[in-house]
Amino acid sequence: NAEMEIPGHEIFHTVRAVGNYGEIWERHMQEVVPREGLNRLYNEENEAGLHYSHPFGVIETSRHVFDPSSTINRIIDREKLKCGVFGTNDQSIDTDYCRALAGSLFESDSSRVEFVELSDGDSNIERMLNNGDVDVIAGATLNFGLDIVLPSNETAPDTSGLGTSTPGYLGGVAFSQPYFYGENCSGPKAMATSQYDADWSSYVYWVVMGTIWAEENGVTSSDFQKSKGVELFGPRFEWMFRGAIIGRGNYAEIYNRNIDMLPPRGGRNLINNGSTPQLCPPLADNSFKEDAANLFKY
Repeated sequence: NAEMEIPGHEIFHTVRAVGNYGEIWERHMQEVVPREGLNRLYNEENEAGLHYSHPFGVIETSRHVFDPSSTINRIIDREKLKCGVFGTNDQSIDTDYCRALAGSLFESDSSRVEFVELSDGDSNIERMLNNGDVDVIAGATLNFGLDIVLPSNETAPDTSGLGTSTPGYLGGVAFSQPYFYGENCSGPKAMATSQYDADWSSYVYWVVMGTIWAEENGVTSSDFQKSKGVELFGPRFEWMFRGAIIGRGNYAEIYNRNIDMLPPRGGRNLINNGSTPQLCPPLADNSFKEDAANLFKY
């Protein structure tokens, strides 16, 4: 039935084959672990909030070095982040996350940002990311249709140094943890990067996650020393989380700084209290490649 209701999305072949999430849980888990808490679907009525952090894992040991030609090293070499924002670069939650990311990269110096203003009419979002015109886009609407690799007549450049460019395909968009959920179920806002550089996409994802972790754990910009040090990528990036927190604060500080432009904080934008966080992001319509810019509106 799902495939008939939303034609054109092959992901629903999975539903036909194995059932939805509830059916899978009932078949394999219910007798062992009754479904509750974080494994339940989101319930608008209990205002549990959808922001919660994932475990960081082992980050106290250096285990990875970024490729010299990677996006992150190009940013370090130019000494500033190129961050795309919709509309103007006036103070907003979007520009704050650009600055938080810069603070993460440059040891709390959140001023090292070149804002690239995007209009609602821009239809080359993926190309801008793939070509390096921008390193990241803030305020992108999380969207399944852009999170895939599509056939193309172009060959996108290899921005990872790992030989990941594929002739005949246009790389999709990778999204960070969402940092804002709109009213009336409008799409969640996140930071978008090119899928051609998985290291950079992961870095951005975890920086956003770090601001949420900080609020969960009561860490603010005034006591940023309590946030996690990161040895995973070597000493240059030890302040991956601390730089973002001292630069712009935890999630609550960022939200409150922009409260005049946002709805009163509540519902999905609260920290999760341990119940019902499972929420499906919006799917794309079939014309998403023909009008990509509309999918980034919020």
